[in-house]
Amino acid sequence: MRSNVAFEIPDQLIVAVADGGGRGGIFVEAFRKSPCVKKIYCFPGRDGWRSGPDDERVQCFLKIKAEQAREIVDKCKDLGVNLILAGQEAFLAAGGADMAREAGIAVVGCGRMEAQLETSKIYAKRFFRDNEIPTADFDEANNPEEARLIVRYKFLIQKVKKIVLKADGLAEGKGVIIADSLEKAEEGICDLMEEGGRIKKVYPNAGNKLVIEEYLGGPKSRETSATFFTDGDHLVRMLDGVDHKQRFDGDEGDMTGGMGLIAPDPKQDASIDEQIWWIAQRIVERSKFQGILYLGLMVVDG
Repeated sequence: MRSNVAFEIPDQLIVAVADGGGRGGIFVEAFRKSPCVKKIYCFPGRDGWRSGPDDERVQCFLKIKAEQAREIVDKCKDLGVNLILAGQEAFLAAGGADMAREAGIAVVGCGRMEAQLETSKIYAKRFFRDNEIPTADFDEANNPEEARLIVRYKFLIQKVKKIVLKADGLAEGKGVIIADSLEKAEEGICDLMEEGGRIKKVYPNAGNKLVIEEYLGGPKSRETSATFFTDGDHLVRMLDGVDHKQRFDGDEGDMTGGMGLIAPDPKQDASIDEQIWWIAQRIVERSKFQGILYLGLMVVDG
């Protein structure tokens, strides 16, 4: 759903940030530096986001979480908010951007349908395949039994060395396991899909289905990340970066939501740059994505 309302920045802007984490804190600090922002509302925000007890520019609603999209939008209407910035994916997954646009409030964030590119690995993989966007080969598993059959076939019949297991739902970057043996793959299935599994405990809805994906890592591969602002028609690119997500040096340990980023990407070249532009344009063209588009990419043999 795309907004047909032109957004003109008023002299005194009232903004809202749907986030309670570190990213949201950075957004608040950026808004605080703008001379045209007179008030910043945070859902839920944190107490530490205020510069002091007398700071009246920032107000945090600590009892309204980012996923409570209807409550946030209704509150923003009452408060006269001009612009909502979605920091946490949960707000978008709950349809918050759609609700804001229906209410006539400008919003930086994609609709519920487009948010599935982040909130559902199965949706994303099918989208890439159907729109001829390069992606690793994959299988889908609807339950642990199916997942075990697939990984046994991969390791015992196809003789693969590694596979990647990805929880289907929103797991904030943590629902990914790289397995280099059948035993580790079966342990990963338990962690992601079965009651009592360590990731399943934290994200109970994320592991109802599983993507089992071709491993693209190795000595001839590397990761790169690209971020774009888009209104559904035009793209404005930020610096490309190298995102580090595993817990320990040497790319060891569990995947995390992000352990740091180097930008710009020191290994970027013209050929990769052109391919990244094509992928971003293809996604926006085929989905009419609006908001901030983040691409996590694997570069294999160029």
